[in-house]
Amino acid sequence: MNITVYDWHDFVQLLTPTHQESHGSCSWDKKTGRISCLEGKHCIEFVPRSHTLAKEILNSLPLQFALFNSAICGNTSDKIIMPNMFEEEGFQHAVSVLVKCYRHVNPQFKDGKIYAIMGTYVLPYAKKVFQRLLVSQELHPCILFLASKAPISQPQTPPLHQTLYEVHEISCEQSAVPDEVREFAAFLKNRSNIFGDITTCACVGYSFEELAKNPMINYILAQFSSSFYIEETETKTSNGFYLL
Repeated sequence: MNITVYDWHDFVQLLTPTHQESHGSCSWDKKTGRISCLEGKHCIEFVPRSHTLAKEILNSLPLQFALFNSAICGNTSDKIIMPNMFEEEGFQHAVSVLVKCYRHVNPQFKDGKIYAIMGTYVLPYAKKVFQRLLVSQELHPCILFLASKAPISQPQTPPLHQTLYEVHEISCEQSAVPDEVREFAAFLKNRSNIFGDITTCACVGYSFEELAKNPMINYILAQFSSSFYIEETETKTSNGFYLL
């Protein structure tokens, strides 16, 4: 694997314009124990699931990915997809979990139908639970790798100047790839197919040399026709990948 510098202006031209539609909002009334979801003038109410947040996180790769993005890399996680979310019961389950993780939970719509959920301002308790599971090494192996060098106990510093590179000559021995890595790569590829746009994969604190030698990273990048590596210019450490 090697990289060449890529111009940010040229990269922006690769982005697919998305049609913005109005989004809904979800709120959790802790006194009554009910959740309200509002889309325009239409509102539904239901009682959230009773599973503990830790159990929900451990049982859901999409939730781990969303919380990794928001608890480690920033407060917001856009385009969250949960299993069976497009069905009523699956949607209610997804919202039941996400309102315990984010201050604002907003279903996103395309052509009048829900296609994702946005969570903003991750709640302190959810961040604490996620970090505890991270430290105790209970999360999905791919999430553990991506987050293992992130400064989870330190306040976030202003972003440094970033350099963009295009990745070339990706090779991997697919027969030796663990099922967990295949699962994570398929998850990222599915996101790319659903949204028809570039998929982001944060990976904080590694050098490019470390990532280039990692079989998991090579396998993930090999699933995409194009991939781009983002590096902090001053520190020469990774910020992750854009996958197309």
